[in-house]
Amino acid sequence: MILGRMRKHLAQQDWIAITVDVVVVLVGILLAFQIERWADELRNRSLEQDYLYRLKQDLETEVVRMNQAWDYAEDRIRAAKILAQVVNDSSIVVDAPKILPWALETATWRSYPQINAFVFEELQNSGNLTLIRSESLRRNLTNHYTKLQHYSHVGMDLQAQHRSEERRVGKECRSRWSPYH
Repeated sequence: MILGRMRKHLAQQDWIAITVDVVVVLVGILLAFQIERWADELRNRSLEQDYLYRLKQDLETEVVRMNQAWDYAEDRIRAAKILAQVVNDSSIVVDAPKILPWALETATWRSYPQINAFVFEELQNSGNLTLIRSESLRRNLTNHYTKLQHYSHVGMDLQAQHRSEERRVGKECRSRWSPYH
């Protein structure tokens, strides 16, 4: 339709009409680009809201897990204090016989909260972290998950050290009590 009019105007050498036709085409193209940009921005804002909601859920889960780990740590400290008291005064066990097994078991608990960084890792790996418009929020999330990852590795390293020590002690005990010693 527009191209047909433009050919007709070219044949007639009607330069004003050709200019108007070119301007109409350019405005149409620019308008289409702007509409596409608006649609992309709307999709990005929708994705941002979805990611923020999912991050909020992950962080709430982490708070629950951290509180549980805190409770375990407090129980371990209480158990260690009881064991220290038993060393100094064994009559505590006579007064409360169930306290020693509880304290021995509880003092050996190891609890490192499991980190749920699925949404953050998805944001990073997909390159969508920039969908979050707040620079400070992106920085804080990155710092938070970096620290949690570090602490998680510390916990895993400690667990590996404890297992290694348990194996060493187990071998030592087996060799000491072995009939072939």
